[in-house]
Amino acid sequence: MPKNTEAVLKKYKKILVPELNAGQLCWLLRAKYLAPAEGLNKIQGKPFLVSEIEAGIESALGVTTRNRIHSARPTVADEAVLSGG
Repeated sequence: MPKNTEAVLKKYKKILVPELNAGQLCWLLRAKYLAPAEGLNKIQGKPFLVSEIEAGIESALGVTTRNRIHSARPTVADEAVLSGG
């Protein structure tokens, strides 16, 4: 990790760590740097959809800025990820 990792992490009240695994990086940030890291994990062998990360951010912040029915549908950015382009 970069030398300034701890200083950078201490600037934030909440840190969301999207990971396509069981949360090893999140665990490391909490254990080594005592960072307020929260994991957003996906273990399905597929990339995150933009809407999944948006929902994770809203959940971490405790806000709902989007209609949940709408956010369940793939966004244009999601479609680009799914199509590989």
